[in-house]
Parts: sequence; structure tokens; C-alpha cells
Amino acid sequence: MEKFLSDQYMNFNLIYENHKSRIYRAVCKKNMQSVIIKSLNLKHPSEEDINYFSNGYEIIKKLNHPDLIQVYDLKLGYKQAAYVMEDIGGISLDIICGRQTLSLDKIFDIIICTLDNLTHIHDASIVHLDINPSNIIWNSETRQLKIIDFETAIYSLLRLNFFNKPKKIIGSLPYISPEQTGRLNYPVDYRSDFYSLGVTLYELLTHSKPFHSNDYQEIIYSHIAKNPQSPSEINPDIPEILSEIVLKLMAKVPEERYQSHT
Repeated sequence: MEKFLSDQYMNFNLIYENHKSRIYRAVCKKNMQSVIIKSLNLKHPSEEDINYFSNGYEIIKKLNHPDLIQVYDLKLGYKQAAYVMEDIGGISLDIICGRQTLSLDKIFDIIICTLDNLTHIHDASIVHLDINPSNIIWNSETRQLKIIDFETAIYSLLRLNFFNKPKKIIGSLPYISPEQTGRLNYPVDYRSDFYSLGVTLYELLTHSKPFHSNDYQEIIYSHIAKNPQSPSEINPDIPEILSEIVLKLMAKVPEERYQSHT
């Protein structure tokens, strides 16, 4: 990857990697600005893989809102693809959660900032469909927060009810809404992001996911049919009102979740 982008960027530092992508922090040679570079991590990416990856860049570029993550460039090469984003100097919530127990004040900050991001995303008729701690970057010093990874995001023509049942599962299994499983006759819409936000907040508060299993079918069943234990039952220091907010976000039926961002 360094060779692929070394004409414009330097000082590559790998900060995250999974089976699909790598994320680097690097420096732009032109202005010496720190940037984040996300690249495909596939030996033989298909055209569909490239298009899927590029979709994330194109959606962020069209959003073009100062409160949302900014993208600067998309690089495509032979069996390679990468795009360049702003660096807010933060780290993902999954890393933060693994290192420390956040104060309630900081968690409320995260909730407010995440809802602000989602408001701008949903107002642009876009549903993210993969809200989870690894896709939320937070700088606790500046209190900046940015949602990233829009590869699964989808445009909509209507605000409330615009998707049929999905043909396959979209998103990260521990965080998907019941309707994203494709097993229910509910539309996938902005309220699906609310459910995933609820799971994310549940994990921040309790340091555990609401549903645990090595069997993906069991996880799917849990999202559809099982009610999670209240966060305040796991940790009595969590205010009951905050537990109620999280559980309402995680309601099984979209109509029983919050219907707006305020």
C-alpha cells in the first residue's frame, strides 16, 4: 500500500486491520497534513469489491457536511483501492471501550455527537446500516466525533419507509437491527441505525454486547426475539433513565423506537 500511494503520502502507520480493509495514519507530502487512509485488504478483489469500497467514498463525498467526516481523494489501481480522509486525532469507540470505563458525562457527549452525525446523514436521505463502536471515531480532548465506513450505506428516495426486506444481511452481525436480518416484514430505514446505536451504547455502558453466541443463527434469533438485560441491572451505577433510552433504541419493532433524532 505504501508503494501504491507513496508519490503523495509518507510516514504510513497501520492503526487497524481486518479481513477486508486496512487503515493507516499518514502524512500528505503536499501540505504535511495528517490524514487517514483506508485501503482494501483483499489479494484478489473483484469488480464488485471495488465498487462496494468506492461506494463508501462517494457517499461521504456527496454528504459534504462540515460536521461529518471529510474525504479528500479516491485512489484506484490494479487490484488496489484506497481513499483518504481527514484525521481528527481520535480513536474508535471499540478501542476506547477496551481501555477504560467512560464517565457518564463522556457517554452523554458521545450520544449527543453521534445523534448529531446521524441527523445530518439521515437528513440527506442516507441510512448508514453499520453503526457500531469500530465505526465511530472520537477525540475526547476536542470532543469531536465522526462516523466512518459508509460502504454499506444506501441512498433513499423516501424518508421513512423506503426499503423492502433485504436479500442478505447488511452490517455487522452483533449490531444489526431485527429488520436487517431479512427475517421480518419490516422496512429497513433510519430507525435501523437507531437500533445499532442502542447496541453500541449498551456495550459502552456495560462492556459487553447484549447477545452472546458463537452461532450466528442464535445471534440473529436474539436480535429478533430476545430482550436484553437492562444495563442498569448489570451495572447499578447506570441511571435507570439511560437504560430506558438504550432499550427503547433497541426495541424489536421500528415503530416502538424513537421516531426522530430529538
